[in-house]
Amino acid sequence: MTSLNSIRRIFLFILFSSIVTGTIMIYVQWENIKKEITSDLISTNNIMTSSIQSVLHKNEALLNILGKRLVELGALQYPDSSAQKLIDELLDNNPDLAGIGLANLSGQLVLTSLNIERSTLPNLRNTPETSDTFNEALKTKNMKDIASIVEAV
Repeated sequence: MTSLNSIRRIFLFILFSSIVTGTIMIYVQWENIKKEITSDLISTNNIMTSSIQSVLHKNEALLNILGKRLVELGALQYPDSSAQKLIDELLDNNPDLAGIGLANLSGQLVLTSLNIERSTLPNLRNTPETSDTFNEALKTKNMKDIASIVEAV
């Protein structure tokens, strides 16, 4: 009977030790996988962030140059065919832009790309959905520079 008790104790010890060791190994493996996936996600996030920032900087530069050129052409006072042609060419060459519009300082769109329906154009300063961001945009340095150029013309 003693040897049977000894065998039971040894069996229970081995069983308990195996369960504890297995649990610890599973936990360590789980932590390693979690750490690896977190690292991969951070890397992917950094790449996506960099890519999006690059596209936004490109579009900002494009629109900044376009805005200055349209002001030089007097598009706010005379939205003629040369200004219209310029924004339509830019839109054709940059399919990631949905449309382009030029608004005067009071918020009225005076020139848009041809893919925008002109009969339903809102006043950006008076429309509740756009008034806050329009007024905020007018306060930026680039817009103040453009506003001073417009006022000088």
